Amino acid sequence: MRLSTRLSIIVFSLGLTITVLNLYAVRHEVLQQQTHTHRIFAETLVRTMASVVADDVITGDKEQLTQMLQVAQNYKNNSIEYLYVIDREGHLFAHSYDTDFPKFLNKQIAKYPSTLNGSRPINLVAQYNIENRGLIYEYAVALTPSLSGQMHLGLNQTKIQVAVNTASKKTLFFGMVLSMLFTLLAWLATRYVVRPIEQISTTLQNYQPGGSIDFSFKQSDALDIQTLKYSLKEAFNSRDYYENLLKQREQDLEVTLSSIGDAVITTDEQGHVTRMNHVAETLTGWSIEEAQGQTVKTIFPIINASTKEPIPNPVEKVLETGETVYLSNHTTLISKEGDEYQIADSAAAIRDVNNNILGMVLVFNDVTEQYELRQAALQAQQQVEKAFNDMQTMVAVLDTDFRVTFINNTPLESLSLKAEDVIGKEFWMNEWFSYDSALQKTIQSDCIEAFNGRKTLRDIEIMTNNGVLALQIGFHPIRDENNSVIQLVAEGVDVSVRKHLETEMRASMQHLQLYREQTPLAAIEWSIDFEVVNWNKAAELMFGYTLKEVEGRNFSDMILPESAVIDVDKIWQGLMTNTGGENSRNENVTKEGKIILCEWYNNPLINESGQVIGAVSLVRDITHEHASQQALMKSEQEQRDILDTLRDGIITLSETGVIQSFNRAAEHLFGVSSVEAIGQNISILVREKDEGQPEGYSQANAMCLLAGSREAVGVYKKNTTFPMRLTLAELPVSANGQHRFACSCQDLTEIKSQQAQIQRAQKMDALGKLVGGIAHDYNNMLGVILGYTSLMEMKFSNVKGLQKYIGNISQAGERARQLTKRMLAFSKQKSTEAEAEAVDVNSLVDDQKDLINKSLTAMITVHYQLCDSLGLIWIDKSELEDTLLNLVINAKHAMPDGGQLTVSTGAVHLSQIEAEMLGLTENDYITLSVKDNGCGIDKDIVDFIFDPFFTTKGIDGTGLGLSQVYGFAGRSGGTIKVYSEKGLGSEFTLYFPLYRGEERNDTGPIEVKPYRQGEGQAILVVDDEPALRKLALEILTLAGYQVLLARNGNEAIEMLATTKFDLVLSDVIMPQMDGYQLAKHIKENYPSIKVQLATGFSSNRHSAMKDKSLQNNMMYKPYRTGELLRRVSTLIYGNDDD
Repeated sequence: MRLSTRLSIIVFSLGLTITVLNLYAVRHEVLQQQTHTHRIFAETLVRTMASVVADDVITGDKEQLTQMLQVAQNYKNNSIEYLYVIDREGHLFAHSYDTDFPKFLNKQIAKYPSTLNGSRPINLVAQYNIENRGLIYEYAVALTPSLSGQMHLGLNQTKIQVAVNTASKKTLFFGMVLSMLFTLLAWLATRYVVRPIEQISTTLQNYQPGGSIDFSFKQSDALDIQTLKYSLKEAFNSRDYYENLLKQREQDLEVTLSSIGDAVITTDEQGHVTRMNHVAETLTGWSIEEAQGQTVKTIFPIINASTKEPIPNPVEKVLETGETVYLSNHTTLISKEGDEYQIADSAAAIRDVNNNILGMVLVFNDVTEQYELRQAALQAQQQVEKAFNDMQTMVAVLDTDFRVTFINNTPLESLSLKAEDVIGKEFWMNEWFSYDSALQKTIQSDCIEAFNGRKTLRDIEIMTNNGVLALQIGFHPIRDENNSVIQLVAEGVDVSVRKHLETEMRASMQHLQLYREQTPLAAIEWSIDFEVVNWNKAAELMFGYTLKEVEGRNFSDMILPESAVIDVDKIWQGLMTNTGGENSRNENVTKEGKIILCEWYNNPLINESGQVIGAVSLVRDITHEHASQQALMKSEQEQRDILDTLRDGIITLSETGVIQSFNRAAEHLFGVSSVEAIGQNISILVREKDEGQPEGYSQANAMCLLAGSREAVGVYKKNTTFPMRLTLAELPVSANGQHRFACSCQDLTEIKSQQAQIQRAQKMDALGKLVGGIAHDYNNMLGVILGYTSLMEMKFSNVKGLQKYIGNISQAGERARQLTKRMLAFSKQKSTEAEAEAVDVNSLVDDQKDLINKSLTAMITVHYQLCDSLGLIWIDKSELEDTLLNLVINAKHAMPDGGQLTVSTGAVHLSQIEAEMLGLTENDYITLSVKDNGCGIDKDIVDFIFDPFFTTKGIDGTGLGLSQVYGFAGRSGGTIKVYSEKGLGSEFTLYFPLYRGEERNDTGPIEVKPYRQGEGQAILVVDDEPALRKLALEILTLAGYQVLLARNGNEAIEMLATTKFDLVLSDVIMPQMDGYQLAKHIKENYPSIKVQLATGFSSNRHSAMKDKSLQNNMMYKPYRTGELLRRVSTLIYGNDDD
């Protein structure tokens, strides 16, 4: 559309809009004026009629008022629809209707207020839309201020609007005529103004690219038009220039894209394809016409070649970040036809001069062939690496920095290394060479020489898990197509065998060299007539004849005894006929007449025609060897005798598992004689502990796999089993090439028993610690009870009758004290020095006879078998008495119907082997045995009878009796052994080490010495139990001492630093710092202060710090008042208690 047309339309539209708006404004104003006029008319009419209407209302003249209302309604202004009057009571008084008053108005009368707004001359009170009449506005006005009546007037708004519309149409007609005239004038003016611009536009539309612009039409005098013509001409000339330039570059770009071998795709800033070359069309399967406008994701779908999973397209990242993106080497392009191409690509942003991203260029090429070659090379490399890993030689690949890039498994396994421990390290810095710095320098030098293009090879020794290994190592350079070294290959071959053979070969060569000089073998060459042709020095030494003495002579009559002549003639005939006689053994006679035994190795000498022309013999004097063989046979017999004395069973096996030898220990172990076993398969005697393992006695390689030591199950007398340790080792291969194996069988029955004893001891230790901890806390409470009981006894001795109660409390406390003593004894690892003493077991048994007899029923007879001259043992006597009584009572329960009980003692020396079977050390031991012929113990439970709380007596048993016995035996340095047969009885034997010290008779009554009262000495009481601190304060204060209290060791140290004390009384078991640690601190810093420790349970904590004197003088809770005061008096005043 032309500019002039557009301007005309704009001018016309603008004029028309203004005209319409003016018409609507005029119409609205007319409507407002008409409505206002009718309102004024109604108001004037009502006001005029008000006084008359009021009089009629007052006089009640409805007819006259009705006529007047009808006249008013039918007046010239026919917009009045109705009139009616309401009296002061709000009832209808008169109306203008000829008929009845409408119901819709009658309903509204009751709603009107009795008074109206007096400030308004007339009030709009209702609106009605009446069918066939239109919209009615109802106005009301009060008649007079003193009269409450109202007059209502209905005006028809529809009639008013009809009148207004009639007037508006006329006004609109005249307005339209004026608008058309205005628009015509505006269009003519516009045409005149834009005429030059239209001519310029027409010229530009007719312009052809590359042509000239003709502005030769009538020139306009307006300066802006002249400027516009000049500017447009310059712009179009410039555009033609750049369009030509752009076309040239487009052609150049098209030629470039078509000629390069890579595929190229370009996009706009939204990632839509704008250009692609022929290579891209071929690889994607999309033509440029199909691809333009498509997204790169659509025409360039890519996946991972290995996982076949889609790969994020690079276009988004490039357009978002502007960075250049490269895809991985495993990228596959899926073409439109479904073909797959391995590609390598990159994507980069296209930017303008302001660095704004305008799009993206994607460059990629088909590397399918290279990828397949690379994959094939990778597979080949993996196969080579796998092959290398299966080789017994060492193979490593080094880069040009001599760092390891690959190494096979063989060298790694030699030092239990992983590949990552070696990869990346300089070859000579690895652990195989690190033991020798000179070797590292040698390897480094070889690497450098190989890098310079020269192969190296040398023998070295490296370190492995099995020690030093002889290795031949070589370095080979690998070159590229430019003959440059790009890698080194290190190859190491185990030459231990070769080294050994070379050593033997060198020795052999030396022997061969010495053979001509001093070989012990006599070499003799014979003619066909059995005459000596030549012999060596050894022959001279062997037979005593020189070569001159025997050369050309028949030697048989010189060196052969008569008994061997016939046999030698047969051998000679076999040699001459080439039918035998190669080896022989016979006696020979030396020149001195000495008989020697010789072994002859003979060979005929045969010429080219196959004729025997003589013979050669090597003679070995085996006189001494024969004697040695006889000695060896004797030695082997002695070895067999030694094997028969070994404790472990020794069996030799063939490679098929057949028994070849069987010593006496094996006969005893398996209950089978050697005659029965030899020739049988080992499987009849041994079963694998793990039934899931394959049976491996039929092949030699299976026997090799089973070599080593492991647990197995032995079969005794082909029916019962026992645990055993089976050790299998391969012997040297026999002369016939058969594998042989030596099998050592150790019975583990006793060892398993010892392990069970250790486990039982550990259970006892754990239970002991628990019981000890409980006893410790119980002793603390018991100490408070007994302490305050003693104080009550001291303070209230004169109160009649109180001593009886105090005595009962003391007696109960003493019983509780004995109970905790037993609990603590149960928890101890060994008897304390204060409680142990030298005891004669026989005397103790004699003292306990009456108690034993009373503990048994009359149906049980007791026999005592006490060994004479029995030594002493160092134990807690009371615990042994309890132990003996426990065993006797258990024996009684095992014989409910009566039986025989035997108590015996003995002395025995246990060898190291015997002691180890019992978990003891080699020593002299005293035994105490209790034997019954009762019901016996089931084998299934015999291993559990010493476990805590294990009982077969139901609710009548506690399960602690035998546990206490077991614990006591262990604390005493011995053990207990049980032997039981179901239905035959049981025997419990206690072993105690023989005491070699002097006997101490401390069993007499203890003399209770008086104690000395305190004289104000300062005593520090340290205890974490508040009640025990207060008790000690009470006792010591009454005895005349000054007492201070500390809750723990740290608080005591603080008080020691500020206060001088004569004595410290401390608990042993306290948090943070125990009594021994506190005593050590006092000894080091305050050596003049005496220390007394007290405990309810002393564990092994800080045993290295324990002072023997503190242990020996330990006070055990609960202690009595007198015991405490005597001990304090002794420490402060010494032994003089006067």
